[in-house]
Amino acid sequence: MLFWDDGSRRGEVYDLWQRNFQDPVPYADFYFDQYYGRNRVLLHQDQEDQVINGSIHLNPYRLNVRGKTFSGSYLVGIATDEEYRRQGIMRTMLRETFARLREEGAPFTYLMPADEAYYLPFDFRFGMCQTEQEIMCLPAEEDLRFSITDRLTPEELKEAVRLEEQEKEETFAIFTEVDEDYLARLDKEAASDYGRMLYVFEDRSPEKEGDKAGREYVGRFCVAAEYDTLLISRIFCRKEFRKDFLKDILRYHEDSYHYGNYQVILDESWDDLLLPAGPVGHVRLLVPHRKKIIMFRITNLEKLGDYLTTGPASTLAGEDGDEEAPDPDQVCGRLYVSDSNLPDQEGYYEIRFLPQGQVSIRKNDQAPGDDWGRIGIAPLTSVIFGGMNLEELGEEAEGLTEAGRTCLNRICPLSPTCIMEIV
Repeated sequence: MLFWDDGSRRGEVYDLWQRNFQDPVPYADFYFDQYYGRNRVLLHQDQEDQVINGSIHLNPYRLNVRGKTFSGSYLVGIATDEEYRRQGIMRTMLRETFARLREEGAPFTYLMPADEAYYLPFDFRFGMCQTEQEIMCLPAEEDLRFSITDRLTPEELKEAVRLEEQEKEETFAIFTEVDEDYLARLDKEAASDYGRMLYVFEDRSPEKEGDKAGREYVGRFCVAAEYDTLLISRIFCRKEFRKDFLKDILRYHEDSYHYGNYQVILDESWDDLLLPAGPVGHVRLLVPHRKKIIMFRITNLEKLGDYLTTGPASTLAGEDGDEEAPDPDQVCGRLYVSDSNLPDQEGYYEIRFLPQGQVSIRKNDQAPGDDWGRIGIAPLTSVIFGGMNLEELGEEAEGLTEAGRTCLNRICPLSPTCIMEIV
């Protein structure tokens, strides 16, 4: 039996979580103190013994998607007790979740898989990667450019949020919106795992900077020990400071704790700054590893169209060379989308490319326009969120017509993405 928790089953949900994830008690307590009650929890109960044996937690985050925001649902705590597995409980819970999100108008949902094989059959596909690099610090004596602290004044906190939001909107197609409460939870999460969240500043002296003297916000990160390695993650750094940012935080911790070994986790916006393996100054870089980290699942294709744009060819050049807006019906196609895990989403869609690069997607069994053929919701997710071209999809794109291939290739992917949350 499926039901949505009304908050009265907290103890049973906590026990189910710990049976399946075995988190350290401080971390599990942090999660249930900070998220349970703010989120929604779908539960499965065995009808015979009335035991709660399955769950999905829908954690709310404000997502910014190409400058527009909506309250997204991050799926975590997807669990079935071991003795009840392989009985279709996860399938039932996921399909109920998809149906609820579609009904609410949520364009997509997302998760961080323990094993992608669990979620591929439910049409989740990867859309975000991160880079992990191990670094060995060598002995050195050098001055640090930046200052590092674990506290901000309320004014500094507001400025940090403003600068982070501004830079992310310029960099990412999708990112989690940050506010003061978000950073406070991140700080508590780090502490629950025996780590810390630290802020980085550049000190500006009155002699040199005049009215701009004081601390200028540079970025933030979380740090925690894992065996003989210090893990540095949840990194944000303003681009103009990145040249010295990693060097300084490594040096700061090496001078303080002498770990020697560090692992740094970076989002996709750092890719152009990554260096090949080998010695660089006072560190030795090991081979960086790119890791797929977040999977997406479309739950309302019509609503997703509100966040999509097209690439070049959204305008036409007139005879005199001036650009003029095209007829809204300039591009109109009829596409069949299959979705066995969300039957209400399956069917024919009328897709129009509008002026200024807008996209309109409407479910319509009598859709006009060119025949674009057929495609599954999973490969369509790979194109939209993973930036895959149709040639890379191989057999999954064989149902598309030439017109369909040409037009779908014009949709700008929703990437890169920056989602740093674990829960």
